[in-house]
Amino acid sequence: MRQMHGLARRFWYVHYRKAADLPEMARLHAAVAHAIAEGNVDNAGHALDLLLDNIEEFARSTVVEV
Repeated sequence: MRQMHGLARRFWYVHYRKAADLPEMARLHAAVAHAIAEGNVDNAGHALDLLLDNIEEFARSTVVEV
């Protein structure tokens, strides 16, 4: 993932205005951080799954629109 991070970041900045729901993305990131801060592994895993699903949906909708 480390090698892909820079490319993923560039992809995000190029396309986020067209396809991303920023308030939802912020809420999902906050849920992951909150669960980690609480030390709740199960909730952190679930929150991360939701975040990754959202990221995948964003990427797919962006690629389809191009």
